[in-house]
Amino acid sequence: MSSSAWRSGSGEECGGVGMFLTEEAYSAVKLVKSYTKRILLVSFSGNPALTVICVYSPTEGSDAEEASLFHQDLRAAIHEVPAHNVLLVVGDMNAHLSRTSPEDSGFYLHLTTNRNGTLLRDTMVECDLVAGNHLFQKKTSKLHTFTSDDTLCKSQIDYILVRRKWRNSLRNLEVVDSFGDVGSDHRAVLGFIRLSLRKTNRPKGQTRYDL
Repeated sequence: MSSSAWRSGSGEECGGVGMFLTEEAYSAVKLVKSYTKRILLVSFSGNPALTVICVYSPTEGSDAEEASLFHQDLRAAIHEVPAHNVLLVVGDMNAHLSRTSPEDSGFYLHLTTNRNGTLLRDTMVECDLVAGNHLFQKKTSKLHTFTSDDTLCKSQIDYILVRRKWRNSLRNLEVVDSFGDVGSDHRAVLGFIRLSLRKTNRPKGQTRYDL
């Protein structure tokens, strides 16, 4: 399931977000909602219920107004998620995050926070989210999620964010090389979370998607 991509000035398709689900996970889907071409929400039946918001942020070099609008839309989507749901916000945030203070005990790759990182931090504070990437100590080689084609510079820009009250449900997070065979300059971020999904009984013919 996915939200629509858009076309660049040269007519090429780009952007868009989506999710691949196992049959078991798909059977538990109760809501799919596309907020924008960069933000897709999927909710699952379970105890507790799970909501995953998949995102693709504007790049660091994008227009400041576009980047700010993206985070406004993201916050609006998050605020619609019931407070008791396990909430994950996942995807390419195009953001560098660093320590907020000497007392910050998180595990970071970057020493400075960029513009998109500041916007992301503000969203995390407002929506009470924590970055799973910074909760588990890993080797430096296991922190970066992106390698620039031009400079070969390694960055941590893909994140799994979790609602703070459910941070202990996230058991581990790993960055692995899995997209090299398809030509991607990103690495996969794997989150291991403890929860229980329930199959949703959908009446035949009933529309359940809001895309």
